[in-house]
Amino acid sequence: YALTAIVLREVSYIGDEKALVMFVVTVFMLALIVWSLIRWMQHLQSLGSLISSARQVEDKTALQFRQRLDTPCLGAVPLTGDVPEDGFVVATPETGYIQMIHPEPLQKLAEELKCDIYLLAEIGDFAFLRSPLAKVCGLGDADEETRERLSEALHLNIIIGDERTYDQDPRFGLMTMAQIGLKALSPGINDPGTAIDVINRCGRILSAYRDETEGDGEALHPRLHARPLDAEVLIGDAFDSVARDGAAVREVQERLQKVLGGLMRHPDPELCAAAKARADEYLERA
Repeated sequence: YALTAIVLREVSYIGDEKALVMFVVTVFMLALIVWSLIRWMQHLQSLGSLISSARQVEDKTALQFRQRLDTPCLGAVPLTGDVPEDGFVVATPETGYIQMIHPEPLQKLAEELKCDIYLLAEIGDFAFLRSPLAKVCGLGDADEETRERLSEALHLNIIIGDERTYDQDPRFGLMTMAQIGLKALSPGINDPGTAIDVINRCGRILSAYRDETEGDGEALHPRLHARPLDAEVLIGDAFDSVARDGAAVREVQERLQKVLGGLMRHPDPELCAAAKARADEYLERA
């Protein structure tokens, strides 16, 4: 800005009659620079802190949690009972984490072949080579080419990688939050305040829970079947490790009981029961 202003003055583009305008713009630029420096210093103060990390993880987890609940079971039919015995099992092609599932191509293929696909592995699971990935039912005496086509489609649309990701996996976000709380409780840091903050954030995320099996509308992908989120598992992901390592820290245990007490008043009965069971367990351990 300074170089441009000097050049414009030297070539007489900005004369004395425009000096006042240039002065006002210069003052505005200086104020903008000072404001940017102050904002940057405030950002550096929290950069890398546990609280800042927890806030970023909470934002990602809450977003994925809402998206999952807005499309229950990824749009598939909730799989709450046993998988039918007939059909053939598609094995996992490699060892790794189930990172993402693309349901639309699988639904399209299942409609074409008039079969049902039961997803045996959930997002976030660590699947070993040749372990059951999905089961296809309703094909009857399908030829080998059809089976190969289905297996290839499942392998292509169920993404497996070497680490978990936040996409489609709200459980991973809750476990990451718990790890931040564990780090704060370590002897080298000894910061129960951050652990309490993590407990509050996990409680705020879980308060948005609702049962995926109670939707009134028809599933977006009626040929697919997937396991719904389990309230007890979600609470365990969020609080188990912090409750264990913070068993001797009174303020951490008090906050756990308060947050779980709040979840006990949640309108969903499954979440209420899971919160009560975990509260009793944590109290006994403490």
